[in-house]
Amino acid sequence: MSSNTTVGGWSACFNASDDTIAVSCTITGEAITAAGLIVNTGDGKTLASCYTEISGGCSSASPSLNLAPNGLKVGDTLLLAADGQADGQHFFVEEKVPIGTC
Repeated sequence: MSSNTTVGGWSACFNASDDTIAVSCTITGEAITAAGLIVNTGDGKTLASCYTEISGGCSSASPSLNLAPNGLKVGDTLLLAADGQADGQHFFVEEKVPIGTC
């Protein structure tokens, strides 16, 4: 990962009105040309992922996903991973994130 690339703002929140979970993070750096988000349960089962290329590069990206009802609830933990390309180098960062309320 480029020394100028950071991942933060991890979020996982449960929306009780429609029984979904919204997950996101924020990637900052120089010349981000791809960004993705992988959502796993706390024990490593993959629930969803997304990945997109960004034409021309940018300095910030916020990949996000909405998860359909899946039995997870507030207090459960997700293992989120951000990946992509920035400043010509691939990056992959993981974070354990507890599910909160929206």
